[in-house]
Amino acid sequence: MSAPRAAFALALALAAPAAAAIEGYPGDTWGRVSHELDESTGTGISFFVNQGIDWVELPGDIVVNTFVEYRYSKRTKDRTYFDAQGEAAGIDFKRSPFHGGVERFREDQEGLGTTSYVTRAYLSWYTDWYKYMRKRLDEGQSGWFNPVSLSGSTWGRVRHELDRTEYTTVQFNINQGVDWFTLPGDINFNTYFEPRFSYRSRDADYYNSLGPSIGMELQRSPFKLGTDFYREYFTERHVWESTWRLYFNWYYNWDLKNLGK
Repeated sequence: MSAPRAAFALALALAAPAAAAIEGYPGDTWGRVSHELDESTGTGISFFVNQGIDWVELPGDIVVNTFVEYRYSKRTKDRTYFDAQGEAAGIDFKRSPFHGGVERFREDQEGLGTTSYVTRAYLSWYTDWYKYMRKRLDEGQSGWFNPVSLSGSTWGRVRHELDRTEYTTVQFNINQGVDWFTLPGDINFNTYFEPRFSYRSRDADYYNSLGPSIGMELQRSPFKLGTDFYREYFTERHVWESTWRLYFNWYYNWDLKNLGK
């Protein structure tokens, strides 16, 4: 056996135990296509695709993950600071419902003709109470209010950029909805109320905002088709703005370690 082949065989032999010990190969994708009916920003699309490796589980059920992720956003109007794409790589420490870590992101901004590199620390969370509330309703209903489920969720993210910009951003929302009935094909009809909040420590005039959103959706996992009306107060400029849009969302996750099982 030649020296290169012997070295390759030895590398495979050493890598096999490590691969067998890996916790998983999780990945996910999220995306949104939306059209604003007031025509201020037109039609937009945003999505990401993430693939990671769960290396080890630490005490406290904390999983150490590394990942790569591709991100893309584009719209037909007001594109200068929106159109962007690029790759990210990072290390993530996760314990449901929280993720915390550090990532490096390369971003091409077409409207500005620039490429930037950002290193940021982050903490994010997502949890929902759909299954709990559906179980409670299945235990027995009475009176006129008989929905399929009282579905709800909360999502949030805190990020601090570690490069020269050195600013912090905070975003979160809380969604409470009602699944009123189920159509053929397991499609749920949902209405919801959702307060939203955004904060940034620098260049905040068009970012710092809060306000309520109301909407309705047709839901069939992993897809959502709906419309919402968002009343948004910009705290730095002291103005209210309203947005009415149609949207199509998706979210799907997987673990490559479970393929074929």
